[in-house]
Amino acid sequence: MRIAILLLVLLSSVWATDRLDPNNCPSGVECSDVMKDYNNGAISEKEAKDVVASLLYENPGYPDYAFVRDWNTAVQYGYNTYEEVPEGIDFYVDADSAESHVVIREPWLAIMSVTPSMYDNDEDKVLVPPGGEVQSEYDYKIKIPNSTTNSEECARWWEQSGDPEETLTVKVFSPSGGNTIIAEGKASEPEQRMAEYTRSHLDSLGMFGMGSSNEVYFDATLDIHVPVNRYDIYREPYCSPTPDGGLHCEYRCTGGPRVEEENHRAQLHTTYPEIGVARLHEFAYYVSYVFDTDSRIVLNLFSLAPMNFFNVQFKDAYYNKGNYNYGLKHSSAPYDALQFTGYPRETESGHKMSVRTEGKVVDITTAAKFIYEHGAGDEGQNMIATAQKYGYPIYHTTADIVIEKSEISGEKKCSIVTGSHFAKIVLDDVCDREPLPQSEITITTGDKDEYKKGETIPIKITMASDSEPFSGTAHLTFQGETQEISIENGAWSGEFPAEEGGVVTVEFETDLKHSSATGLKKISVTKEEAWGFMLQLVLLVGFWYMMYIVLKKVVRKYR
Repeated sequence: MRIAILLLVLLSSVWATDRLDPNNCPSGVECSDVMKDYNNGAISEKEAKDVVASLLYENPGYPDYAFVRDWNTAVQYGYNTYEEVPEGIDFYVDADSAESHVVIREPWLAIMSVTPSMYDNDEDKVLVPPGGEVQSEYDYKIKIPNSTTNSEECARWWEQSGDPEETLTVKVFSPSGGNTIIAEGKASEPEQRMAEYTRSHLDSLGMFGMGSSNEVYFDATLDIHVPVNRYDIYREPYCSPTPDGGLHCEYRCTGGPRVEEENHRAQLHTTYPEIGVARLHEFAYYVSYVFDTDSRIVLNLFSLAPMNFFNVQFKDAYYNKGNYNYGLKHSSAPYDALQFTGYPRETESGHKMSVRTEGKVVDITTAAKFIYEHGAGDEGQNMIATAQKYGYPIYHTTADIVIEKSEISGEKKCSIVTGSHFAKIVLDDVCDREPLPQSEITITTGDKDEYKKGETIPIKITMASDSEPFSGTAHLTFQGETQEISIENGAWSGEFPAEEGGVVTVEFETDLKHSSATGLKKISVTKEEAWGFMLQLVLLVGFWYMMYIVLKKVVRKYR
């Protein structure tokens, strides 16, 4: 991107305020190395501009589409300040008029950007969400033909008889059928260059169902009409009598001009994106979070798209995790438009904080039960409705955040930022909440802690919070086996065969009403003593020895 901007500067003295120019870098960007490589021929123009564009963006953890929108709308596109045509766009020529009489010269139309959108390097596709803006740009020249004369004319000239009429129509459509107009009006009005599209525009295209292609194109058509009057003064005969009774005639240029209306029109058409197709990425979410203890946060995120970044900040403690790397590249050469780009890349870093995240796809029933049991807001209800209507999967991501005790004292100030390609959730009031009531798990094993192998071990679990019993689901682990148990009214009981000793562990993850809790109990299982076995062996040997003596005497007696 940076290289492209540099070339634009070299080609024209009139530029946008913000440009990708290694010779004149945007504020805060160091381009000396890029300029050196470009001048030495080590990198191309496009490569240089791409480098400058990548240096502009300092937060690869998540995409800031507002940055791209502000940049792209500030770029000067044509308007007779820079007369190059965007890549892939051809000049329109009015085939019905002689070249010398063409009034609309070198017109072009291009969809410069869709915001938000992201070019996914891994999929080689431009991804877009269910709502955004389409930025269309165009330019053309008006050239009034020169005056002419011939044997029949005294003079012919042209004049523009009114303002040009420009109508820009933007549509979104699916290759599988159907299209819908999202903006139409006088294109000369600046707001018409930014066409807003919403989910309602796309519903009729069947864009959202999981069984659909989820492909969408943006289409722009521009109609330019320049009204022109042609003025003709013809030679007319003027005759007078001669002395001999005849007539003397000569042609004179007299009388007013005859006026003819000429309609000069150009129609241009283009589509976006130029590479591949755009695919819709839905992202709605419901999030709940609590302070499990004074140093532990438990977060549940339900969404219709995978979570791509997760950042936690608590005073000096922080944790950052990402599944994508976001950046910028140059687009729409020779202009300096920017396109967000991303590619899969797992990153993780932290300081004074440990975070365990786990993501999985859950069915709608499971998600709806959790969401409605824990006070779903509008976003949660809308997400469930969307999933039910269009058959979208629901992603459930849990985060177990533990902060070092040294960071907890004093005023609590922390934030969590998470989201996907097209949604960023900022939770900046997390630490204002009080920790949940403390929970406790007690494990008992009958009237003793030691059992002999082969006996049955009775295990009873009690669970309470602030001495009040409550119900919940926990995980019990003993002798290498883990099972899920349902504790009702603070109690659960079961039996295990005493095969070997070990530790009984019961873990309860928070239900967002009570804090998490863990219970431990050591059980000893004894084996039979060795002396008992030896005694049995001695008695057995003695018995067979006595039998041997008796048999020996009997044999001697009867010989």
